[in-house]
Amino acid sequence: MKFFNSFKVFLIILVFICNVQGCFSACCQFDEDIQIRKFFEAQEKALSLGKIDDLKTFYAENYQSNDGFDKKSLFELYGNTVKNHPDIKYKIKIKSLSVQGDYATVQTLSTARATTIEKSPVTGDNADLYISACTIFYLKKNGKNWQIVNEKTLFEKTCLLYGSCKKIGIRLIAPSLVKAGEEYSVTFQIPPKYAKIAMASIKKDVIVYPAQDSKDIYKLLDQEGSLERVFRSNILSKNESVCASLAVAGGVPDFNNLQDLKIEGLGIYLQRVNIMPKSGACNEK
Repeated sequence: MKFFNSFKVFLIILVFICNVQGCFSACCQFDEDIQIRKFFEAQEKALSLGKIDDLKTFYAENYQSNDGFDKKSLFELYGNTVKNHPDIKYKIKIKSLSVQGDYATVQTLSTARATTIEKSPVTGDNADLYISACTIFYLKKNGKNWQIVNEKTLFEKTCLLYGSCKKIGIRLIAPSLVKAGEEYSVTFQIPPKYAKIAMASIKKDVIVYPAQDSKDIYKLLDQEGSLERVFRSNILSKNESVCASLAVAGGVPDFNNLQDLKIEGLGIYLQRVNIMPKSGACNEK
């Protein structure tokens, strides 16, 4: 009887200990979640204030993106962005968050808006810049602080608008993911009423640093206001960026006499296309 009572007491103590441990673990998890959310709030603030030196502390020295950019390349890009768009403002929203010990995975939706510091010599105004992206960040704890060691951009779209292009509803349609070496189509659309007074081009480049810049070949859009091109993705499994450029003329333009052509709007539209390795690519020699 004494043994049975002692065993009951032991079970009660064991259950109590397990509950305490569970609560302690849950509290630790909750604390880490709060710390990571504050981490991204601070990142958003540093990005919006252009505090590059502060922002560098958020990234590990061995950081690398899914485009192959290291920390140095990343901050050269950030520096150029702040230099050309000093009023840029970011918004970062956490979509999902998972913590496993000293490692964390965070998916975010981010947007940014800015104006260019320089005016276009063609349209005479500053451009409006818009960026939207969905990104997965991989974090590792370094002492008491978290740092980003890798990031994978799932989707990213950027547009730069001058003059009348700020008021035109324009769409760039491209896939977010294709296999290496496969064909994919890209379509650029503007409202049909602008089709006769606009020219556009579509090109694609591999995402590298320094950036590549292939030639633009402008063409007339069809009567529906569309332009389409078919590309074949690179076989090196490097991510690509498709770029559509738009020039909108004023009045009734004469595209045969380019010297008399008055451009009233310019637009540049970029969208990321992630390239997936072919099956068995790892075994290829």
